[in-house]
Amino acid sequence: MGAAARLAQAIRGEALAAMLGVRIERSGERAVFGDAVLLAEYVEADGETPPRVVLMAEGIAEWARRHGQPVSAVENRAILHELVHHVVRCVPPT
Repeated sequence: MGAAARLAQAIRGEALAAMLGVRIERSGERAVFGDAVLLAEYVEADGETPPRVVLMAEGIAEWARRHGQPVSAVENRAILHELVHHVVRCVPPT
């Protein structure tokens, strides 16, 4: 297991999202399209709703099944990945 994978296991994505003010939502929408699997999506704040990470339950379950990983670990890694998009959008360009 690489360093990034060990770090992802040590950090709780939902706790980090709460600290950053990013909501976590779960969706039952279709997320498996043959070999392509959608795990999550970052949605920017739009003035009415805060930023959020939408977890695709179908995609996460399928990825966990295909790779023999616990659903909770796949979900956590998906949250952390989407939070990178949030942080990048929050940093002003130099």
